[in-house]
Amino acid sequence: MNHVKVEDISVQVRGVSYNKSEVRTAPAEGYSALLRGGNIGAHGLILEDLQYVPIEKVSEKQKLRNGDVVLVASSGSLDAVGKAAAIDDSFAGTFGAFCKVLRPSSKVDQRYFAHYFKTSRYRRTVSSLAAGANINNLKNEHLNELEFPLPTLSEQRRIADILDKADALRTKRRESIGHLDALTQSIFHEMSAGSTAPKRVLGEVASFHAGGTLPDGEVFVGQPGGYLLARVSDMNRPGNESNLVRTAEWTPEIRTRGSLCPAGGVVFPKRGASIATNKKRLAVRPTVLDPNLMGVAPGPLLDSTYLLTWFSGFDLASISSGSSVPQLNKKDLAPLELPVPNLERQLEFAGRVAAIERLKATHRAQLAELDNLLLSLQDRAYKGHL
Repeated sequence: MNHVKVEDISVQVRGVSYNKSEVRTAPAEGYSALLRGGNIGAHGLILEDLQYVPIEKVSEKQKLRNGDVVLVASSGSLDAVGKAAAIDDSFAGTFGAFCKVLRPSSKVDQRYFAHYFKTSRYRRTVSSLAAGANINNLKNEHLNELEFPLPTLSEQRRIADILDKADALRTKRRESIGHLDALTQSIFHEMSAGSTAPKRVLGEVASFHAGGTLPDGEVFVGQPGGYLLARVSDMNRPGNESNLVRTAEWTPEIRTRGSLCPAGGVVFPKRGASIATNKKRLAVRPTVLDPNLMGVAPGPLLDSTYLLTWFSGFDLASISSGSSVPQLNKKDLAPLELPVPNLERQLEFAGRVAAIERLKATHRAQLAELDNLLLSLQDRAYKGHL
């Protein structure tokens, strides 16, 4: 297969620079939606938490076009640098200074071009190039010099068709999981709306557990008993999508219970940008929380699944402090009201949720297989073996 440099088949565009005082957080006339690094996810664009900048800040070249590939060029996290997403007609806007765009020429099929930036080969290459002392950075020459496999246009289109079909299967599976999440919330709201159950403030029916410094731990390999040692990053581990079942570290004993969340507590980020991820997990065993996490455990009147579902119905960012470093504290949560049906009804609800969770687990397993299939197809495609 013929190979070219990325600069031979595309041009780079730098992102928009702006002052923080010029930014809006909602659409407005005369403003353009702006993508930042956090809007570029593993499966495409994340159109939440967008910012908006004055359109006079955006040059014609910096307006995103169908077929562009926008990628994270600078980040404190090496895992984030190089993340890329294809742009299509569904998004009109621009991108910030910590991102770059590669705009493919007519020499390459746009879909074939975009798929390359999802391959493990590309990710390995940019990670090795971008590593820095404090901030990890992809330079123009790093992208320009990338070796890009370039078969004929007809062959590019054939490969893109195959990869698109595999990707579409993953999209459908993720949508199915999303529908099941919505079903759980729908059942919860149906029960709440028709309920005459009294409303109580959270501070009356639950206990609060702020995180602290973690003790030294051992690598967790499934040890029974003891205590999980949880950090925010543990919420993203495979298998922790709903329940916090594994962490990087574990300890057989603790000296103080100050940062301990009991089994059945709802765990979530309490500090910084991670609040915006809005992730909540159910602790299924006693778990010590680091300073960036907080737990809320149900009292005798609450079932843990019922509490987790209630938490899932609102955005953590909506109740966090508006300071430069967002915070969540007991005073933000304790006054919130929730309906508290009798425990029999809550347990009935939990049974229905358990059935939905079993179905979600099946879908997640199938999605993992499809992820592996697409990775395999991509690697074979760009080696000329597809």
